[in-house]
Amino acid sequence: ATDRLPAWRDGEGIVAGLRSSIYLVNVESGRAVKLVEEEGEIVSLDACDGSIYYAVAHDWRRPLTRAMRTLRLGDESPETLVEGPYVGQVRCLSGNLYFLGHERPIGLASHNRLYRLSEDRYECLTCGALDRNIWSIIGSFEGQPALIYADEGRSVVGVASDGRVSDVVRGDMVVYDGDASDDLIAFVASKPDMPQEVYLHRRDSGTQRLTSVNSWLPEEVELSKPKRVSVRVKGDLVEGWVLEPRERGEGKRPLILFIHGGPKGMYGYQFHPEMQLMASEGFIVAYANPRGSDGYSEEFADIRGRYGVDDYEQLMAFLERVVEEYNVDRGKMAVTGISYGGYMVNVIVTKTSIFSAAVSENGIADWIADYWASDIGYWFDEDQIGGSPLSNLEGYLEKSPAFKAGNVETPLLVIHSMEDYRCFVDQALAMHTALKMLGKDSTLLIFTKGAHGHSVYAPPRHRRKRLEFKLRWLKEKLGIGERG
Repeated sequence: ATDRLPAWRDGEGIVAGLRSSIYLVNVESGRAVKLVEEEGEIVSLDACDGSIYYAVAHDWRRPLTRAMRTLRLGDESPETLVEGPYVGQVRCLSGNLYFLGHERPIGLASHNRLYRLSEDRYECLTCGALDRNIWSIIGSFEGQPALIYADEGRSVVGVASDGRVSDVVRGDMVVYDGDASDDLIAFVASKPDMPQEVYLHRRDSGTQRLTSVNSWLPEEVELSKPKRVSVRVKGDLVEGWVLEPRERGEGKRPLILFIHGGPKGMYGYQFHPEMQLMASEGFIVAYANPRGSDGYSEEFADIRGRYGVDDYEQLMAFLERVVEEYNVDRGKMAVTGISYGGYMVNVIVTKTSIFSAAVSENGIADWIADYWASDIGYWFDEDQIGGSPLSNLEGYLEKSPAFKAGNVETPLLVIHSMEDYRCFVDQALAMHTALKMLGKDSTLLIFTKGAHGHSVYAPPRHRRKRLEFKLRWLKEKLGIGERG
């Protein structure tokens, strides 16, 4: 029972009535002592010099408005240091307190900046130095904060110092996480033709790979390497990439356009196993970062109220460039995406019939229903769509592809997970039901287990079934290969 929202949280399940707490645990005895309890979600914490610093989303109605608090061991109640900005990560380094966050200039799409807290004020260290989204603070390198930030399809390790950010580790790769101390940086990264490994960067000797956990894969399988393709649309440079099949042959090839999630997600120089699979099966694989994506300017990330408009136009322009430059069979093109990408697939098939097959996964079809049911709908949708269905019903209807199902001529496969609380399963049912009742070609595939990220985080057996079904269905609808 609860008198607040959300009732559930994706990946966690029912959270109604639960509160966030911080405990001090004796690792030898296992004894745990509760230090503080909060009504809202504690999103980050760090400890140094006998004090605990943490960020909390203290107003459940407005979870982007946060507070940073401190509790000195032995004190009974915490002290609020900062209240108002979005705070995503707290980190104490060399006696200085830092946080990642922003003051919501463009709502949820705003870039994270690096701030330093001193006494009762906070100072932005990167606001004039870096117009990119900072993912995390990973420690201190040579006495300065080390950061991971997104940049044009890659993520980079940089150091903030003297009002600027200097790159330390940069390449055609995506760095996911790391830890920096003194003159060392250990980090996990992947490259387009190399899955995740651990690397070590030393100030004097550069970067070397420490592990070979996944080195067997490029040794046993010939992987495709991406080629960059870009197109300019109304002043925006839209970056994308193409994976070609290993066996190119002479004839035209089927194509799959992938659309990332977010919308503030990012494609680029990471290893993507599903794309490699599709390329190995003879598909040309295309993927791009349209407006709304991470890794570019904050202005480029702002797509509020423009879902299915600017992004659609840019994706179609990118696709046309790929078709012009590569040996694509226009009669055998497919489109697929997950989450926001799944939503965009639903939008695309209501706007064009150029695709012969489409796969929408864990996406949105009805923004009105999403506002009520999603664990973040009541604040995310207000930020991205504008207002609520109570104040902007026309806008919510306009952005909901289920209400435009009559326009769809493309066979659609709708994949969803029953335990997805981010985009609830009723979204898949909305699109599928609307299409079937109109006599359209729609197939529904539901997994009883798995949260919103089931395609990545589910057990291997689950992921294999999904890929087998998806690949078989695509080949059937595009008329290539034999079914099953």
